[in-house]
Amino acid sequence: MANITLKQVADVIGEEGVRKLIAAFPGGDIYIRNSLCSVEERNKMIVNDFYSGLDRGQLALKYDVSISTINNAIRNAYKPQNTE
Repeated sequence: MANITLKQVADVIGEEGVRKLIAAFPGGDIYIRNSLCSVEERNKMIVNDFYSGLDRGQLALKYDVSISTINNAIRNAYKPQNTE
């Protein structure tokens, strides 16, 4: 995970945008995923790719996640959901 300077952020969203971020999240860390899809959508794609023949290492590289995350996505794919 790369650390990005406030100057780099300001170059993209402007100084006012940076001020808004700082005001909203003072002193906090902000993690920005590299995909707009939800975790659930990503996990479905992981499972589809897994059953299409990609191995766990390839999936971890493709989706920029840990092998543990890949294993969890595959394991949870067919776990019964609570239907309360």
